[in-house]
Amino acid sequence: MSTIRRRLTWRLLLGWILLLGTGEGTAYFLARTALTRQFDEALRAKAMALAALSEQDGGRIEMELPPQFMGEFDTPESTAFFQLWRADGSVVRRSKSLRNARLPRRYGSLLVPECWNQP
Repeated sequence: MSTIRRRLTWRLLLGWILLLGTGEGTAYFLARTALTRQFDEALRAKAMALAALSEQDGGRIEMELPPQFMGEFDTPESTAFFQLWRADGSVVRRSKSLRNARLPRRYGSLLVPECWNQP
C-alpha cells in the first residue's frame, strides 16, 4: 500500500534530482561556452600578432619574430604552432613545434587570419 509520505518522498526526490541535473547542465554549458570563447579570442590574438609581424616587400614576405614571442613555438615539445603560406600555396614560415606535420590550408580574411586549435 502506498502512503502519502512515500509518494511525497519519491516526488520530492525526483524533483530534486531534476532540479539539480538541470542546474549542473546549465552551469556546465555556460562555463564551456565562456572558456571556449576565451580560448578562441587568445588564439585569434596570436594569429593577429603573427600577421602583424609579417610584412610584404614586393614579391617577398618577411617575418621578424622576437625571441620572447618565438619561445612558445620554438621547441618541438610545444603544443603551440603556426604555418604561414603565400597566395600560391608555398610555405613562408612554420614553427618548429609542427615537426614534420603539415597544417591543412584554410582561408581567412585579410583582417582576421584563419586559426584553429588542432594540427
